[in-house]
Amino acid sequence: MLSLGQVHPEGSAHYFAQDDHQSDVLGVETSRWSGQGAIALELSGSVCADEFAQVLAGRSPTGEALPGRIVHSQHKAGLDLTFNAPKSVSLAALMGHETALITAHTQAVQQVLQLIEQRYAQTRLCEAGQRQMY
Repeated sequence: MLSLGQVHPEGSAHYFAQDDHQSDVLGVETSRWSGQGAIALELSGSVCADEFAQVLAGRSPTGEALPGRIVHSQHKAGLDLTFNAPKSVSLAALMGHETALITAHTQAVQQVLQLIEQRYAQTRLCEAGQRQMY
């Protein structure tokens, strides 16, 4: 199942830091960087709360302003996509320590994220005073 939500910089960073999104379940990271944006910002592996907060605020992980980004008080950092396997699958995987089910779910999520990025992901950048869609 996929749940969608708006990502607001302050609230989402606080939520991420408070909840345990960095823990692993049977050796599988539950939050990790992926996609072309992560590659461009040299982000990989587990998501660190500090880096996550910087990116949500429209800055690089080191705190530098990203080229072409104008962050304002109404800034929306993006969409939160939360993927959950059906309850029966989750229970079978966790109670039965079935790493194959967890691996299959992780691979399926990765494929869906790649498809979403290719077909639907976009951003607005300000270049020469004009907003451009990418």
